[in-house]
Amino acid sequence: MRPAQHVLNGGEPHYQVYETADGRWFSVGSMEPYFYANLCRALDLEQYIDDQGTSDPRRRTEIRDAFAAAFKSRTAADWDQILNDVDVCAKPVLSLEEALGDPHNLSREMVVEVPTPDGEMMRQAGVAPKLSRTPGRVRGGAPSRGQDTEDLLAALGYDAEAVAALREREVIA
Repeated sequence: MRPAQHVLNGGEPHYQVYETADGRWFSVGSMEPYFYANLCRALDLEQYIDDQGTSDPRRRTEIRDAFAAAFKSRTAADWDQILNDVDVCAKPVLSLEEALGDPHNLSREMVVEVPTPDGEMMRQAGVAPKLSRTPGRVRGGAPSRGQDTEDLLAALGYDAEAVAALREREVIA
């Protein structure tokens, strides 16, 4: 599959990220016709409402360029305010710090604190799907380099001799 030929690799203007006037990025996922039409209206690009899903690559490029120019005309905060007032699937792309402090992520317990190898606490993303019977959990922070290599290899069926051979060949530390 070549780039910009499929909805999942940039081929559709309504499923894309666009740079805003302040150098931030806005993510758009207005796949359904209703959301796409609302997006076109909000961008003042009503002439493209009937062109969603066009198979003409030149037309898709034209629409994508028009969307890009529209998003580039305002800041991410401006677009967030404008698009919050209409039914459109689009939000600013958050930095890591913004994502870790986002009220929605916090309310869903998507941010957890885990210990680092040196004993400090670090915030990181939690488990995304919140399933009732198998909710999942973060068991701890990342190990230091090589800290759990032997345990992992043992769980994969390597015996002590095989681990020693890997270490001797400098495959593992």
